[in-house]
Amino acid sequence: MRHGVTSMPGFGRARRGIGLSLFLACLAAAVADLLFYRHALGISAVVFCVFLAGFVPIANPIRVSVRTHLAVTAILLASLLPLVEHFSPLSLASGVVGLSIYTLVVTGVLSGNVIERAAAVVWQLLGGPVQLWAVIAKLHWLGRRKGASAFARGRLKEWAVPIFLGTIFLLLFRSANPLIEQWLAKLDVWRSIVELDFARIAFWAIAVGMVWSFVRVRLRPRSSWTSDPVWVAPGAIAGEAAEHVLGANAVLRSLVVFNFLFAVQSGFDIAYLWAGARLPAGMTYASYAHRGAYPLIVTALLAAAFVLIALRPGSDAERSPLLRGLVYLWTGQNVLLVISSVLRLNVYVEVYSLTYWRIAAFIWMCLVAAGLILILARIALGRSSLWLISRTLAVAAATLYVCAYVNFAHVVAAYNVSHSGRSSRALQSLDTSYLCDLGPDAMRAMGMGIADATGLNILERSALEHCLRDSASRHRLHMQDWRGWSFRGWRLMQYLDVRERTKPEAPAPSGWRY
Repeated sequence: MRHGVTSMPGFGRARRGIGLSLFLACLAAAVADLLFYRHALGISAVVFCVFLAGFVPIANPIRVSVRTHLAVTAILLASLLPLVEHFSPLSLASGVVGLSIYTLVVTGVLSGNVIERAAAVVWQLLGGPVQLWAVIAKLHWLGRRKGASAFARGRLKEWAVPIFLGTIFLLLFRSANPLIEQWLAKLDVWRSIVELDFARIAFWAIAVGMVWSFVRVRLRPRSSWTSDPVWVAPGAIAGEAAEHVLGANAVLRSLVVFNFLFAVQSGFDIAYLWAGARLPAGMTYASYAHRGAYPLIVTALLAAAFVLIALRPGSDAERSPLLRGLVYLWTGQNVLLVISSVLRLNVYVEVYSLTYWRIAAFIWMCLVAAGLILILARIALGRSSLWLISRTLAVAAATLYVCAYVNFAHVVAAYNVSHSGRSSRALQSLDTSYLCDLGPDAMRAMGMGIADATGLNILERSALEHCLRDSASRHRLHMQDWRGWSFRGWRLMQYLDVRERTKPEAPAPSGWRY
């Protein structure tokens, strides 16, 4: 038989497999439309993740034992708990990463070292549109072959008579049955085209592309991550360059200079931030803290990169006791530098209040300190770079998972309200506009500020009352749609109901500050 004809059975099987995946992807897009399109976001994200997880065993072969399947299901449920608590970018990231890990584990494609596994998760989450486009291109290429064309013509012949006669029968039934006539009159095709919601079409297209990698799991072979010249060549070149530039003598001289410079900087921080020495004339604690908080973190990151490159496993520097001792000393100074950066930021917050980004800076500094400690552990224990990467990713993931449960809007608002006008270093009054921008999650802190008779003046109290009423109205409207439900939102509703029932009396004017 000719080549085009003999290829037909494989083409048919490919069409059937891709057809099932496309059907499930469109079904998932329909569910996403029902849950998300122009609706409030909340528990609907959990429902969709569970729904999509149920599609994975249907559309893909399961290659793990029942015990492993149950274990990874428990991991999936744990990753969805932050979404049950509250919908946020952080909790959404926890849910989708958990869903990706579940998909890759049950289909048996998540293996290799930590870098390969992390790359597989990223590709699983972001590669869906690319994989779908590749499938469409493959079908188009197959469709242009002779056998596929004959196959398509055969299918067209098989459907020609049913469609033609079915249309005639439908028109006859339209004349005979007024109900069918009314039903067909409602199907105004031209009006439907004119009123077509292109935003919804775009939503469906994006949804199909994003879920495609879940209903049809196809990943790059993991061996290619380590054998591909694109990855291997730069690593080899970087290793040779480091060997030439950062020999044992260069590392020794660098560490001596770096330890001296860091000791000078740490001495200034100990004197002015820790011991409370008097700053030079014209300089405030706020300016001293602000100028150093973020640059010192960059310094610590550069120091960590230098240590990783200079003391790479198997190098001469890594085997030298003197260099190892200098690295321990310098890394310890970097940890002290990070602690000083935290103190600097704390001083700055006392002066200019707390914000989302300053909380993020606190968390980032703690992660940098943890990374430096892990670098020390790697050198002391003689572990590999993969050991360091896996532990660092685990610490970062655990930190972000815990942060997904924290109501940072409440933390910011509560700190600013409780410290308004009470810090000796504060330079400005309460920023009520920023508190209003925090949204309903800050309502409890606003209520605390209103109930405090001595903390706020009359203008600040009035602004908080307006913000609280506006946030309460928006939150009640959001919670009317079941899709926007969350455990935190439900607790806020209980708080609003109790506050509405009790209606505390306003404090006496004598306690206000003017």
